[in-house]
Amino acid sequence: MIGRRAVLLAALALPGCASFRDPVAGDFRVGSGFVVTLAQDWSDFSGSRPHFVRLLSRNGIALDRLYLARDLSGLEGLRGRVRKDAPPIHAGMSDAELSAYVAHCVDASGYTAPQITGMRPQAFGAARGLRLDLTTRTGDGLDIGGAALVIEREGKVQLILFLAAREHYFATLLPEVEAIMASAVLL
Repeated sequence: MIGRRAVLLAALALPGCASFRDPVAGDFRVGSGFVVTLAQDWSDFSGSRPHFVRLLSRNGIALDRLYLARDLSGLEGLRGRVRKDAPPIHAGMSDAELSAYVAHCVDASGYTAPQITGMRPQAFGAARGLRLDLTTRTGDGLDIGGAALVIEREGKVQLILFLAAREHYFATLLPEVEAIMASAVLL
């Protein structure tokens, strides 16, 4: 028979072992970087990713991914792995440098030959951010559409990156993701 003390200790230990909770509709804080508003519930697939990257999905990460990354400051990327070919992050990054960094993050996440198809200013909270459209493919040849909102602030990058299968999922989720991007508030 398990004693009361053992049950109490196990109950107290459980919260420390718990993984991220699935985000529900409402404000969603991405650490000390920024806050976005989610209109619907998402599933959190962050798992063992670095604490500064959250990976959300509505239909499973094979079909759609929403990366929310805060305070990227070096070569860590979205998987936490160091790649020597990563564009350096520094204060005062140009739009071309930010675009190259986003393309690198997509490539380093296992997609092939990402192409930036559109680049324009868009607010990231009260600051000027950079909005990008992109296309890429999975290793199996599935066409992927993408959208990103990125900003460099004080030598660190804040990134919202959406990738989804172009057939159905990208167009279906894009309006919701654009609303999430528009809701971003820097902390």
